[in-house]
Amino acid sequence: MFRSYVPVLLFICYIFIFPDNAFSELSYKGLSLNIGGYPSPTFLSVEPGVSLSYEKFNELRLALAFTWMETEAGEEGGHFGLTVGDRLSLARRISPLIGFSGTFYFSVDTRTDLYGNEVKEAEIAGAFYPEVGLSFWINDEIEIAVAGRYYFTVPSKYLNYWAINAGISFMIF
Repeated sequence: MFRSYVPVLLFICYIFIFPDNAFSELSYKGLSLNIGGYPSPTFLSVEPGVSLSYEKFNELRLALAFTWMETEAGEEGGHFGLTVGDRLSLARRISPLIGFSGTFYFSVDTRTDLYGNEVKEAEIAGAFYPEVGLSFWINDEIEIAVAGRYYFTVPSKYLNYWAINAGISFMIF
């Protein structure tokens, strides 16, 4: 139960780490797109969002998450959610990165009950993941990041996943 609150706690901790005026002094703000996946078990994620960087080494990421994942029973389903995360990297053109993020998912599943009626069920799920990878700054406005992530999912009917993720950020503000 506690694990499902990790993304919210992460965001709250982030706010308290920086001074009160830190968000007004963000040095880079931009748009991002992350795409990740792994073939077995089936996992695919597309995350368009925004990046808020503080001095180019600490990046807060907020994104919508469109995810397709597999359950322990071998069923697959699509989910929609919100991702909140933080990445740390060196302020260099090519740099290692580490990060931690969490996603809240919402989905509606349709199933057939014992009487042959279609029943729609809403479900809320979550995942949190550490990530390790490399960040490449093409110029001062464009960053490409490649990372390996391990997704821990809640509820436990979903499998935990390794995923390879690639993303691009355009710092436009």
